Amino acid sequence: MYHPVKKKWCCVKPDELVTLIKKHYCDKIKYVKFKTTDGSEVSYKTYSFEAKLKDCYVPIKFVVVFGKWNKDDDNKYHILITNNLRASAKMIITNYLLRWGVEHCFKELKDTFSFDHYQVRHINKIERYWNLCLVAWTLTYWIKQNLSSCKRGCLSY
Repeated sequence: MYHPVKKKWCCVKPDELVTLIKKHYCDKIKYVKFKTTDGSEVSYKTYSFEAKLKDCYVPIKFVVVFGKWNKDDDNKYHILITNNLRASAKMIITNYLLRWGVEHCFKELKDTFSFDHYQVRHINKIERYWNLCLVAWTLTYWIKQNLSSCKRGCLSY
């Protein structure tokens, strides 16, 4: 990025980047608003810019999101990167937040069903294995949801 103190383009570490933005580019920080699943509205402070990574010649867009996603989040900021230079900060954040559910699903698949331990090499066999894992995960999830909502003694033999 263009370093406002050094007056030149240089590589900057994430913590330093956030500090520089807050100190020198605070007037360019924008709020992005979202509706949550419960209908309430939440807004994030964001700063976007285009740059290149070291040893990478493809221009990319950075979106720095200040603050936590939720109460369980330990990070004070998030840096999202895309090669879609025309994407808005709102679109980039939305796509990231949608992806989080997918990442959570894969983590559960790996932990519960050893999703990443398949020992086949042909793409068709890998796809079959993944499909079986996803069906097993879906069925397990469905059973958990229905049994937890069912009152004690609702299953009779």
